[in-house]
This record gives sequence, C-alpha cells and structure tokens, in this order.
Amino acid sequence: RFRILVIGKSGAGKSSLINAAFNVDLANVSHDRAGVSSIEQEITSPHNNRFVLHDSQGFAAGEVANFNTVKNFIQRRANMPNVKDRLHAIW
Repeated sequence: RFRILVIGKSGAGKSSLINAAFNVDLANVSHDRAGVSSIEQEITSPHNNRFVLHDSQGFAAGEVANFNTVKNFIQRRANMPNVKDRLHAIW
C-alpha cells in the first residue's frame, strides 16, 4: 500500500482534492470556514485500496499546534517498522 499525506494552507482545497481525485466522499470539506480533519484517519477508495491518504488540518500564519501535529505524525510514520505503515509521499 502507498501512503500519502496531504498538507497545505487552510482553505486550499486539500479535502476536496482527495474526494475528487480518489472518487470518495470521506475527507471533510468546509466551504465557509477552515475544515476539521484528523490526520490519523486513513482514507481509502473502495475502487483502489492500494492508496491510503491522510488529510491534515490546514496551515495558517502564526499557527503552531497543527505544525507540530504534522511534524510529529511524519516523524512517527518514518519510524514505523513496517514499510506499509510509513509515509511514501507528501502532497
């Protein structure tokens, strides 16, 4: 399985991109405010479960908590003993 973390600025359309590109409706999309996502949630498509996606909260200027969450997630995944549990790409 190929594991991808999607990160970017708040409101950039990360969740919409995941839903559209992988033909799912699992990533939380918010049109009027910053969306709420759990970086730990594994998003897979029933059409192709070889890809596992993780949707992060968006980044905002001066915001530190989400930066630390993403950094810790990346470090933790990098140290996973099984290759299938590590991150293979950050998009």
